[in-house]
Amino acid sequence: KADAQRWYFLTGDREEIHRLSYKGFKVGSVDEPVFHSTSMILVDESGQIRGYYDGTDQEKVRELFFDIAKLL
Repeated sequence: KADAQRWYFLTGDREEIHRLSYKGFKVGSVDEPVFHSTSMILVDESGQIRGYYDGTDQEKVRELFFDIAKLL
């Protein structure tokens, strides 16, 4: 029941998801390329990873918001 106006979900071919998540974002593993986690990854408009944040840690989420503001 996620609001599609607020959230974007990664979907598609399993191999392409693996390429993007494991090789691109450096998350997941060779054995299990498709997974869910509480980690958030901040990616800039050039596709460069700017940071990793634990979505269950309020202070880390706060850091994420500050880092997003720096990029805007």
